[in-house]
Amino acid sequence: MFFRISSRDRKELMIKKQRFSLELICLAFFLVVGPIYWLPTVPGAVLLAAKAGGLALVLLFPYLGLRKEIYAVPPSLPLVIITALVFSAPPAVASLSFDFLNYFVISLFIVLGYSLAKYYKQEAVLDCLFYAVVGFSVFGFFVFVDFLFGGIFVNPIHETKLYLYQTGFHGGRTGWTGMCNLFLALALIGLLLNISGLKKILLSVSVSILLLNLLLVDSRGGLVTGIFVILAYLFALGRDSKTKFVLLSIVFACFAIVFFYQFADRLLMSRTYLSLVAPEELRSGITSGRMEGYLVALDLYMQAPLVGLGDVDMRDFGQEVEKIHNVWLRVLVEQGLFGFLGLLFFSFGIFYTLFRNSQHPWAVYIMLLVAGLLPTLFEPTGVFGNFFATALFWVAIGVFLSGNTDWLDLEAETTRNGY
Repeated sequence: MFFRISSRDRKELMIKKQRFSLELICLAFFLVVGPIYWLPTVPGAVLLAAKAGGLALVLLFPYLGLRKEIYAVPPSLPLVIITALVFSAPPAVASLSFDFLNYFVISLFIVLGYSLAKYYKQEAVLDCLFYAVVGFSVFGFFVFVDFLFGGIFVNPIHETKLYLYQTGFHGGRTGWTGMCNLFLALALIGLLLNISGLKKILLSVSVSILLLNLLLVDSRGGLVTGIFVILAYLFALGRDSKTKFVLLSIVFACFAIVFFYQFADRLLMSRTYLSLVAPEELRSGITSGRMEGYLVALDLYMQAPLVGLGDVDMRDFGQEVEKIHNVWLRVLVEQGLFGFLGLLFFSFGIFYTLFRNSQHPWAVYIMLLVAGLLPTLFEPTGVFGNFFATALFWVAIGVFLSGNTDWLDLEAETTRNGY
């Protein structure tokens, strides 16, 4: 029996073969500029308009293309959202909080990645993400150049005078290194999936640039997260090839030794180094005082254990920072046990589905989750907020959730039958 397809289906099949469609180019552009908070001589309003415009184009493309199926939704996602909202409803009503809207924003980006992977094929969208890594690394390269020249550009949005290499194109150290780790994880995922040719070379260079950014920007949490991402990659590589593991470990060690030797004078004054040898010199509410803030937060939780206290300013309780620097503890204090269970169920439901339907080695997902979730232990929002910057994480989750190659079966069938 011959398998026949209509002219419209054949046209859509040809569209899917276009590996670099305008839609994927707009997605890559949005993911690259999303984490960028400032550029020399570029007004902030222009940069914001570029981000919003890129996102708007990506979201509108299915409508502009008159697709039969506008968006595809992962089967388990509606249940996950509804359950999370049920848990979040009591604290939302008690304190008139709108934090539950974050679940819709996150779901939007998951659906975006999932739909694109269903329409264009997962490999094509992963290529888009990999080239976004390369684009972001271009900005990371200028951070390294700024370091080499001892500081050229001053960050205009940071509360104190800091150079570009001390913050990246961001408001602060942790935010920039958090993004570097997400892109680093995706770059290593690309290398782990055995891509070849020019993409492999570009991703290898990107890994070096992103690692330099983690060292130069001097965020302790960012550096620790990067180390765990690298260890996950080396562990996966070691299981596949002991020779590759040994050689790459030697390369990383030599890279670190040469770098520290060349720039020892500046690195010995870094916050990361001083945290190990002279932590008293960094004593402040923003650094060493976080543990005290956690203890205060636990005491606050006991005042309203079920529905929470609503929005809490920790400065009202003797701390020097406004928010609790731990996503899970902050939600527990502000939204109580109900809100915490909502966040926990939402996260567990999505990540459980990711591993259950895995089409790749688990190391792929572990690297992505480490890069995204580890910073939530020392940041107020992490990937659960600041969505212009963290959309990359959820779009990638959506792409990996797709795990479906039905259209490839269709292509193979039509090729066999001469269409």
